[in-house]
Amino acid sequence: MCIIQTFYHLFALKAFCDVTTDGGGFILVAKKDDPVTWTVPSSNETVDPHGKPHWSSIFGKVKMLDIRFQISTTSKFENTKAHWSFRLTSKRPFGELLVRNFGGCTRDNPGIGDIAFVKDLQTGKVVNKNFRCSVFSGHVSSLIGWGKMNKCLQQPCSLGFAYFPGLKNLRLEDSGSYSYSAHGNSTNSGILHSSSAFVGCSHKKCCACYGPKGGNKNYCLTNCTSINGGIVKKKVHVWIWIRSSIPTRAWRKCVEYIVTDKNGKKETYSVDEETGIRREGSCAYSDEIKKNGAVLVVPNEDAVKKIPSAPGLLLYRPDKEILSVRGAKDWKKIAMHNEVKYQQQLLNQQENRTEEKLEKQKESLEKKIIIAQIELEKKLKNEQLQQEKLEKQLNGSIIQRKALEKELEKLEKRFNNTFEVLFMDSKILRGKSIYIIQLSQWVLSASSWLCYRATRDGWSSHTFHSKCDNKGATVTIIRVGSYIFGGYSDASWGGKTAFTK
Repeated sequence: MCIIQTFYHLFALKAFCDVTTDGGGFILVAKKDDPVTWTVPSSNETVDPHGKPHWSSIFGKVKMLDIRFQISTTSKFENTKAHWSFRLTSKRPFGELLVRNFGGCTRDNPGIGDIAFVKDLQTGKVVNKNFRCSVFSGHVSSLIGWGKMNKCLQQPCSLGFAYFPGLKNLRLEDSGSYSYSAHGNSTNSGILHSSSAFVGCSHKKCCACYGPKGGNKNYCLTNCTSINGGIVKKKVHVWIWIRSSIPTRAWRKCVEYIVTDKNGKKETYSVDEETGIRREGSCAYSDEIKKNGAVLVVPNEDAVKKIPSAPGLLLYRPDKEILSVRGAKDWKKIAMHNEVKYQQQLLNQQENRTEEKLEKQKESLEKKIIIAQIELEKKLKNEQLQQEKLEKQLNGSIIQRKALEKELEKLEKRFNNTFEVLFMDSKILRGKSIYIIQLSQWVLSASSWLCYRATRDGWSSHTFHSKCDNKGATVTIIRVGSYIFGGYSDASWGGKTAFTK
């Protein structure tokens, strides 16, 4: 909040001020929560940047030099997407913001006219010096639309500029916008022209439109549509600021140079860094401070005392050929050529010592690496030899195992053949090696012979006993269907009708 005293008021005016943007000095005169312009009221209240939408009519007589428009996609300044200001050719009261048939605005299409240049405040650059009029709307009557808008900037209007008092439901204006163009030599923008940025209403359609930061094309058409990659938004927040003068500076901000003509005459010229306008003459008078690029050129000690205490400033005294930098409390002289040369020698010596040290460390490291590589190679070779030895042992074991397997196979065949011979006369066991082997484990005998076969000798018990009695131990094998069973007795069959244990 700041206090403003004007020649037109008996009391001080309160307003929210911006002391940083473009050098500061701006006061907030309007705030909107959407792009619609015709319904925004005006009042004698101070505009709060986060308060209710309205125009302030208490600054109607304040003469303005700049008017500034700021568009954000949220209620926060840091989300600003378009931000520009108009420098007027000459000051005029805020209540005469819109002009008709003057300053580049025609009789049929009034707007903000008599503009000297447009500045893009997102980049800090002047983007158009040929621009003259930001067309607001068409002309219907000085009692409605643009004319009513000017009156609302001088006295409260509860309904906005598009309505007559008492006729709230009857809107007599369909347009009302603020815009600019940075494209080429464009002199106009608004409801009849394309724009680099636009906010407001054009023939009943309301929106905000803008392009990329620093863009110098037109991105917005007259019907709330975009071109060249522009962005159209229906929900935005808008702040409008004015300032009556450029804040006083401690020094002039410009670039100065000297031109020698064909006759050898030298002439001094300067270029304003803000506007880019070239003019004949120096940036400052002989007793003033001037800013040449990033360095303050100061003629004498008295001028030095006028410089504000801003740490980091660079100062040059032509009378003493001294370059200084501003510290926290005073000016610190920057080393001159000889001092720089001496410091450079010390630095070179230090660099040489550092290089020698690094070279020795490098050689030591390389030796360690070589030794480590040799040790690693030895270890790998030993491991390889050990692996080869193990492989040979393994191969020998495999060969030995195969030989044993072959020998075992032979033994198994011999064993099987031996026991097959023992029971070779049995038709029941013929081809059944498993049974033969099992019987050979139960009944150990060097030889065997067939004493009785029922299918050969008959089924008579007399025949059985006649052939098998008193023959020693016997194995009896019987087959019934697919079942094979039998028995073994180490006692001889005796022919008696009695049991033997």
